[in-house]
Amino acid sequence: MMQTGLFQFMAKNLANDQFVGTWAAGSPLQGGNTFSTYTDPRTWGVQFGTSF
Repeated sequence: MMQTGLFQFMAKNLANDQFVGTWAAGSPLQGGNTFSTYTDPRTWGVQFGTSF
């Protein structure tokens, strides 16, 4: 029987900076609005477990 431990740490955007990721023009039939997407907020986590 083989047992291995699992421990992972992940983090993204720890400074919690916000940037505009993309700009896109909307349809002139809808008023020609501009749409934008923003970067993800601060995200972090820990995963642990075991597998046999």
